[in-house]
Amino acid sequence: AALRMALVVTLVVAVAPLLGPADAGRTIAVLVLVFHAADLVGQAAELAVGVRAARRDLRAVGRILDAAPIPERAPQETRRPDGSDVELDGVSFAYPGAPVDAVSDLRATLTAGRMTALVGPSGSGKTTVARLVARAADVTGGAVRIGGVDVRDMALADVAAHVSTVFQDVHLLAGTLGDNVRIADPDADDAAVTDALRRAGLPLGDGLDLDTPVGEGGRQLSGGQRQRVSIARVLLKDAPVVVLDEATAALDAESAAAVAEAIRLLRGRRTLLVIAHRLDTVRSADEILVLDGGRLAQRGAHDELAGQPGVYAGFLADLVASDGWRVRAQYS
Repeated sequence: AALRMALVVTLVVAVAPLLGPADAGRTIAVLVLVFHAADLVGQAAELAVGVRAARRDLRAVGRILDAAPIPERAPQETRRPDGSDVELDGVSFAYPGAPVDAVSDLRATLTAGRMTALVGPSGSGKTTVARLVARAADVTGGAVRIGGVDVRDMALADVAAHVSTVFQDVHLLAGTLGDNVRIADPDADDAAVTDALRRAGLPLGDGLDLDTPVGEGGRQLSGGQRQRVSIARVLLKDAPVVVLDEATAALDAESAAAVAEAIRLLRGRRTLLVIAHRLDTVRSADEILVLDGGRLAQRGAHDELAGQPGVYAGFLADLVASDGWRVRAQYS
């Protein structure tokens, strides 16, 4: 509205010298024409914004359509895993066009019922490893095995059934809160969905129920609420392997507590791989894998690694310092 009014004033000032002596009829006619012209210009500007957004969306759709499908074996050739240990056997991965591997010759076993923390500096390959475990991409070297079976030999539906993920980017669809949680288990009843939300730290009430619309991309929910919906999906699905990016740097204190509670609920019951950002999480892990430049630099428990020189000691010092800054910011 302010922009349109400014445009009207500009047009009036521009045409006034061309009209000669003003009279009431001429002035009214000019104002009507100017307002009409401003309205047309405003509509054209809005249309241009819509066209730009549509072009951006079409490019995104094009990228999806052009993406190569994940290869899948014929049903008679697939195998089902026996157990939920995850083995990373010489795993390497390179992004197309990248000069170096994002992950190189990674060897580790994530034991069922234990929590493994994945730590390292930015760009060290943590998220790539998480994506490979969930088979969001295929290794370029080595193998990822679940229950002794290469994920490439499993049906895609079996991989999806065995692995749940919580990443920093939470994808919600336009629809209700209940529908977005029920994606994890379409057959779940309302009681199960409600219980999953409660355990994820998002109890119903105060205007929030299963029929609450979340908006396109979940825009009607806060960032913390969207993260808890993602956690509720994991709790409802109850897959044997859970990959969780703690991502607490982007969460408020209440949401971070909900993520910590989800970790507490899952550890000991599931094969849990956590990309850890919090000192408490790192300390409580059964095993820590320290990545640096896509390679496994160190491994062990916190007490063992804390006393050794190396990448973990530097990471730990940075983590302690950042926790201190957060505490001071909260209470200053």
